[in-house]
Order: sequence, then C-alpha cells, then structure tokens
Amino acid sequence: MTHEELLVKISDLGDNCLGIMAGSVMSDALRAVVELHKPIEEDGKLWCEHEVCYNHIEFLERDDCDCSYPCPTIQVIQEDLK
Repeated sequence: MTHEELLVKISDLGDNCLGIMAGSVMSDALRAVVELHKPIEEDGKLWCEHEVCYNHIEFLERDDCDCSYPCPTIQVIQEDLK
C-alpha cells in the first residue's frame, strides 16, 4: 500500500467510525503518525523519513537496516487496517 493509499484508508476509517468526534480524533492522530513516517526516495529505494528511522542510516549498512519503507510502524498500521 502506498503512502497516499494509506492516508485515504485512514480518512475512510474516520468517516466510518460510530462517533463523529471519536472518529475524527482517531483518524487525525493516526494520520499524524503516518505523516511522521512518510517515505523518502534515495538511491532508488524508499526509506522512512522519520528522524529516528532515517537519520541513523548514515552510520549503518543500509542493507542491514529496518528503515526501509514501510518501516515497522507503518507495517503495523497497515496490518491493523486490513
């Protein structure tokens, strides 16, 4: 699922929640987390832009890093929204 598809799914989730206020708050919070973990392309590969994920890869072998997109945070969100 692309970043944009995930944002649409979150919007749909908020629209379909039982309480308008609860749905709006939940989808806004989830959208904020997804925006923090936005993908960034570098060297033909997608990486998680979140500073905790992305900034340390300069010091690591990128092939051994969990910072590729989708990162573990986005993977959990995607799995829970299936």
